[in-house]
Amino acid sequence: MKYFAAFDIGGTKTAFGIYDESYREQFYGKIDTLPGRGAEDLVQRLFRECGQQFRRFGVERAGLACAGPVDEKRGVVNNTTTLHWQDVPICVLMENAFGARFMLMNDCDAAACGEYAKSNVND
Repeated sequence: MKYFAAFDIGGTKTAFGIYDESYREQFYGKIDTLPGRGAEDLVQRLFRECGQQFRRFGVERAGLACAGPVDEKRGVVNNTTTLHWQDVPICVLMENAFGARFMLMNDCDAAACGEYAKSNVND
């Protein structure tokens, strides 16, 4: 069975989970984002919280959802409103820490995709 992970980076908290192919939750957690401490600090704290679970489930791919403007192709966050991050290569930072492939989406777009995948709704 394959497992995947999802991260939701918000201005106050970052939630994360690991799911199986049937969307059953295998692991869930959340930590304070503390955006003023920078993206590198957040990545290190996330790895401490769930890196072991990544290895346990053999996660090879993960999704990142983040508020504000994001450059999905480059995996870069440009959120100056809640995170105050500009040109942060979040996917590269996460890939280096976790050893898995990460993809980035705006959080609203990610929510819509998740609703469609789970419920097969069209709007």
